[in-house]
Amino acid sequence: MVEKNVCDVCQKKIKRINNIAYVLENSTICSYCYEKLEGFKIIKKYQDIDSLEKDRKKYTDMMYRLEYPQKVIDDLQIHFNKKKNQILNISEIDHYLVTTSSTLEGYVIDEYLGVVSGHVVIGPGFFSSFNATMADWTGSEADIYTDKLDTAQIIAQKRAIQKAIQLGGNALIAIDIEHTTFFRDLMGVVVTGTSVKVHKE
Repeated sequence: MVEKNVCDVCQKKIKRINNIAYVLENSTICSYCYEKLEGFKIIKKYQDIDSLEKDRKKYTDMMYRLEYPQKVIDDLQIHFNKKKNQILNISEIDHYLVTTSSTLEGYVIDEYLGVVSGHVVIGPGFFSSFNATMADWTGSEADIYTDKLDTAQIIAQKRAIQKAIQLGGNALIAIDIEHTTFFRDLMGVVVTGTSVKVHKE
């Protein structure tokens, strides 16, 4: 998206000093027109579909009432659809079928779609700080590093699942987790697996 110097709502030039451009998909809205949409935040993160749809209706109705151009209203729908897909994607990832085995109990593999991987790099300063606290391995400091590794592993696995979904799979088998040291202060967590299509027996 390329930021423009003219507001798509009021058609006035956007001055950087006292007026800011807000880009909504392909539309540009000046701060004055943006503020008319009371409470609307382009960067807002939604946790559930119900609250998203509530806001969609609220701000769509508000744009119609304020007689905003159809182009801007259409971009608002694109915006909310993208947010909705993000929620659905997160839900799909959280309930995705994953196993370290080459088979999935209770399911039949219909198609092998290919190997996928997810990567996370931890650092810098991870190992230097880690070595400094080795003496306190049984204390809270050790728990902090364990939590970091666990979080990195979860993120790497989610990235692998996202790639599996893109291939059209509904399960990830033969999961393997590796920890790799790149440099002194960089550590990589790599999760690999095979994306497959399965159905219940």
